[in-house]
Amino acid sequence: MSGVETQYKRGAIKSLKLKNFLTFGSNNESPHEFPFAPRVNIVCGPNGLGKSSLVAAIVLCCGGDKTFMKRGKTLADFIRSGADKAEIELTLHDPTVPAQEVRFKKTYSRPPNKNIFMVDDLDVGQAVYRLRLKELNIHPGSLMQFLPQDRVTELGDLKEEELLLATEEALGADSHEMHQELIHHRREWLGIAAELKAMKPTSDLVATKKGTLDSELRKFKQQDKEKERMMSLRLKLLILVNVILSNEWYPSSS
Repeated sequence: MSGVETQYKRGAIKSLKLKNFLTFGSNNESPHEFPFAPRVNIVCGPNGLGKSSLVAAIVLCCGGDKTFMKRGKTLADFIRSGADKAEIELTLHDPTVPAQEVRFKKTYSRPPNKNIFMVDDLDVGQAVYRLRLKELNIHPGSLMQFLPQDRVTELGDLKEEELLLATEEALGADSHEMHQELIHHRREWLGIAAELKAMKPTSDLVATKKGTLDSELRKFKQQDKEKERMMSLRLKLLILVNVILSNEWYPSSS
């Protein structure tokens, strides 16, 4: 294999450790560790060996919800019988940090259901834990990244638009955020278009009323012009009458 083929991608799983998770790693043993190759990893075995349990562990450690896998009613259902708590630890490749890897560890117990979220042995809380995973482009709710066997048919039922969005999110492409923004703007535009359509009857009524008022305004302006003309004629008439009367009272010497 070439050097490029043996390199881990950012966010790729390098190892998985389980303790008291279903049938893996009892209290008296060290955590059950599974190393991962940089590319494709295949787990083979008969039914009941725990292949689906590995997928469940990865989903839960990556911040996924138990309902996503449609297995177990509570997290306690994933704890090994006779144990009080279970531990899942994932080591993911991250070339942006000095160690070239980040360790995510999730510990959960039976009621009262105390959960601990750790990143590189630091208790960071659930919000920071999920944010750090998101930075590595890990999306536990995406069927394109995590596909439990009980949900295979759902992937085939996705519409073309939904499949495109799921693929963009899984790839971590910048186009996914741009696509989401375009969808947001289109929804805004459709909302504005609907408002304009609803306002059209009112707009038409206003336009009709404006036409009527414009017509009346033109009439008033015409009346004003007629009044001005009448006033001018009256003034001229008064001047003419004054001239006539002046000639009658003061005839010329000729």
